[in-house]
Amino acid sequence: MAFRKWLTASLALAFAVGTIGCSKGGNGEPQANPSVKPSTSPSASEKSAEEKKAEELKKKKFTITMHDFTWGTPPALKGKGAEMINERFNVNLEATIVPAAAHDEKLSVLIASGSLPDIVGMKNYELAKYAELAAQGAFAPLDEYIAKYPTLKAVPEWIWDQFRVNGKIYGIPEFLTRYEQTPIIRQDWLDNLGLKMPTNYDELKKVAIAFATQDPDKNGVNDTYAFVMRNALYPSYGMGPYWFYNAYYHKDKDGNFIPNYISDAFRDHVQWLHEVYQGGGLSKDFVTLSSSDLNKEFWVEGKAGIYHADPVNLNEAYIEPLLKRIPGLKLAPIPTFTAPDGTRAEMSTKGWGAIVAISAKAKQEEGKVERILDIIDLFRKSIPLDQATPDNKDWDWMNGLNGAAYDWDAAKKVPVPKANAAASGMAPNIYFNFGAVGWPEDESKLNYPQWFHTDIMRKLSQDLIDMHAKVQHFVDPTWAVQIDPTPAGLKPPDMYGTIVKMIRGEVPMSQWDSVVKEWLAQDGARKIKDYNAKFKSKDLKSYLVK
Repeated sequence: MAFRKWLTASLALAFAVGTIGCSKGGNGEPQANPSVKPSTSPSASEKSAEEKKAEELKKKKFTITMHDFTWGTPPALKGKGAEMINERFNVNLEATIVPAAAHDEKLSVLIASGSLPDIVGMKNYELAKYAELAAQGAFAPLDEYIAKYPTLKAVPEWIWDQFRVNGKIYGIPEFLTRYEQTPIIRQDWLDNLGLKMPTNYDELKKVAIAFATQDPDKNGVNDTYAFVMRNALYPSYGMGPYWFYNAYYHKDKDGNFIPNYISDAFRDHVQWLHEVYQGGGLSKDFVTLSSSDLNKEFWVEGKAGIYHADPVNLNEAYIEPLLKRIPGLKLAPIPTFTAPDGTRAEMSTKGWGAIVAISAKAKQEEGKVERILDIIDLFRKSIPLDQATPDNKDWDWMNGLNGAAYDWDAAKKVPVPKANAAASGMAPNIYFNFGAVGWPEDESKLNYPQWFHTDIMRKLSQDLIDMHAKVQHFVDPTWAVQIDPTPAGLKPPDMYGTIVKMIRGEVPMSQWDSVVKEWLAQDGARKIKDYNAKFKSKDLKSYLVK
């Protein structure tokens, strides 16, 4: 939550009140109007009592403790930003924000102590820990509050499903783009070779081999290939969930969802990758490449012609040197393929990047959970990027005020933080930060392309958004389910490692069935059974969302 990005948002609340009436009868005495049904609402005196209680709670100053982590510099415990929060919300914030590297150990100590702070931030890989703590009663259930707070109400059900423990919601998600990374291609290489954009795997294989053998960059040197990939089968170049390596998309003969990497469909995809490898479309030394190597091969050196990207996380620092060398550089998304089962979809991401939970202890103080949610809802509110300026009072306040915590660069339209702003805790959003866009009601309306200053990245971002807008997205059913881990002593085969060897021809494809059989025997069958027992639906269509 804290200090993940600097842009935050505003909050607006609306209230409505109703009235009732009466009339006089012929005797001059007040009588009930027969057209008005007896009211079951509180009397005026009762309302006054409720209003008085609400006012008393509003005046009450709560001490709010918090543990969170930051990928940047931890702020001072009592910085100016914390003081601004205290003043605006009538609280005494005691926030401990630790470096991300120290978070796991610090949280473990808090858990062992049996005394969690009021607010607990957790990383995206700690969902199982979150679920365990929630089941033990450590966190306050939040279901009753969701409809009352706009940014909570805007969260789709398929994301809330991932935070349900025994039917109740205990955690608040931090927004993450739902646009999964999808393959992109050097359009200028296609143009140089007179090739069309591929629309299926047969066409894609021909393009990949051409990129490796026909000098697509026209430099007269045999120094190019198509797909960048590393040893962990990343990316696997699934052109939709039908081929996505670890999605629970396909079913076995009993109608149970299974991981794609043991399906017949993915076996055929591995065979296809093997043929591409033989034809030179994959780097011969891909097993030695790291993630940074992949970026270098595609974005920096321009050796590879196909990689993957999403509309949000495009690093212009990578491509600027390449643009100087290749003024005619063009990039484009490879459009989603239609699967053999007729679906045309992309994978979704899980839709969230971190967790915020409120301790059960906080609920023991009347009004405290609501005060915490008042704060959280403000910082989760999405402000359009073109309105994220000092003229927006809430945005300016959350960023610590223009001239105090930052200076506004009118030419670039960005805030420039003051020296030591983060470490000093100069801005409120250093303590509560829910990302660059808060929680948007409709991600498709976010103008991601305006984040970039190069025409090629703006166009690529918009093209990716347009592609996603045309298809459905697959929400993996396993995301909303927790099952027991593999028991000690069992050693399932390394499916990824074996698949990589099959791609390289070191293990024959004829061994596929025996490898899958071993995986099922070594706890794989139990996992499939446990997952399917908890899935809320066995209908594939129920996991396809727009």
